[in-house]
Order: sequence, then C-alpha cells, then structure tokens
Amino acid sequence: MFLSFKKGLKTLTDAITEDLPKDSLKLNHKVQRINRTEKGWEVTTQDAIERADGIILAAPSHITGKLLENIAPDIAGDLGKIEYASSAILISVYKREDISDKMDGFGFVVPATEKSPLLACSYSSVKFAGRAPEGLVILRSFVGGALDPAILELSDREITQTVRKELSSVLGITGEPRFTILQRYPRAMPQYKIGHLDLVERIEKGVKKHPGLQIAGIAYRGVGIADCVHSGEKAAEAIVGTLFNVNGI
Repeated sequence: MFLSFKKGLKTLTDAITEDLPKDSLKLNHKVQRINRTEKGWEVTTQDAIERADGIILAAPSHITGKLLENIAPDIAGDLGKIEYASSAILISVYKREDISDKMDGFGFVVPATEKSPLLACSYSSVKFAGRAPEGLVILRSFVGGALDPAILELSDREITQTVRKELSSVLGITGEPRFTILQRYPRAMPQYKIGHLDLVERIEKGVKKHPGLQIAGIAYRGVGIADCVHSGEKAAEAIVGTLFNVNGI
C-alpha cells in the first residue's frame, strides 16, 4: 500500500542531482531578485548574476510572489493570496515492549472533535520494512496545521512533551523514548480554500504574458510528490515550447 525508497525520499533528489550535467546546479545560493532583459532573464544571487533564456520559479508561492513584485505585480498579488499553514513533526523511537497497543495498522488520524494537539501519528517502522532495528518502533507525530497554529509558538521541549503525553495516552506507552527529533516546517503547507482553482487559473493566465517564465510546485494543483513532479514537467515543457516554438513534447 505504501512505497518509498529504502534510504528515504532523499534518494530521489540525490539521483536527480547526480544525473544533471556538471556545474549545472548551484545549491544554497539565495536568489535576491530576478529581472527581465531584452535577451531573457537575469537571476541575481548573493555572489553572482546568472543569465538564462527561460526561468521556472518553483519556490513557495509567497516567495515566488516577492520575486515577481517588480516584474508582474498583478501575479505577485495573487500569489500572495495563497495561504500556508505551518506544522512540526516529532520522530520518536521506543522499545516495542514499552507500547501496549497492538499497532495493527499504519498509524492513526485524530479527529478535531477530540480537541487534541496531536493531528496524526504514522508508524514508520510498520509501514516500511527496515526502518528500525528489531524490537524498536519509530513513530512520526504531526502537530500544528491550519487548525492549531498556536502550538508552533511553544518551545521544542514543550512540543516534545505535549506529543509524548498524547502518544502515551493513545498507545499505552510506559517507557521513555530512546531518542526524539523535532523538525519544524514553517509555512510549508499551502491551503486549497474555496476559489483556489479560480485563483490559480488567473495566476497562470498572468504568467503566459511573460514568455520564458513558468511557475511550479505544490501551491497550485496538487501537494503530492507525483503532483509536484508533474508540475515541474509541465513547466519545463512550456519553457521548451516557448523557446523553440514547439507544441507538445
């Protein structure tokens, strides 16, 4: 039912990186601004100016909007209307013998009526073989989201304690975790509210007015990995079609 790479999803991005031509990728280069020129586009980073015939902006929509403020303020305004929610994930490792629950599923989702700070918990070591040594269990717990943004204002220690308390109650955990890792994801989840598709169509029409420009990512037409890949492919095809006057690839 669930599929992943043996060493995690980073396998996918590592493989793409390794397959790209040498010197074609620059990591950790913060883009300060982009400009339209007579010959194409200029991307200004902290230490260089890159020139290109076409450009795809695959950042979160609110960041893409800021980069387009001077070039296309109408598009930038609409991009800024896509709201994002923040979340945090706590990775916990327990001894199996310290959990009384049968754990005969892949995890659980907590309904809002429970008024619990915990949104969901995934049994990572049950979903995917080889994720934990024999006798240990890995739990991925989710908090925050659009309905509980206030919890992200707590310290890492407070969030960890809150999640541990909830897990102990639901799963009957009696022992201490072997270790925990808390990861925060600020403004990471775009919210598809009523009218979202109309907003996206308006943004896409605006983008078409700027040859050589495309946008991609999870903010527009799907948040899954497959949706994200499809978004990037469509953007790349559109760029090639514009630059080489090709209809469909």
